[in-house]
Amino acid sequence: MQRDYNDKVEFHASAGVPIYMIFDPYEGVCATMWTPESGTYRDRRIDDYGSTITAPAPLSDVKIETAQLPVDSADHP
Repeated sequence: MQRDYNDKVEFHASAGVPIYMIFDPYEGVCATMWTPESGTYRDRRIDDYGSTITAPAPLSDVKIETAQLPVDSADHP
């Protein structure tokens, strides 16, 4: 998951991907990042699984139910 939070964030932001979401089964959260700028994202939000996540604009009509997403609480490197 560290690649998702580090390398892939830089890659996607540098490529101008407007919204990047990580569904993290180890932490039971969804990390949403938007507004790419200089290889990172200016805006970020963390939502716990169990909530309904609304994507940022221009996808704000997209809602994702997370209550049924799997959570793996085992230790991972």
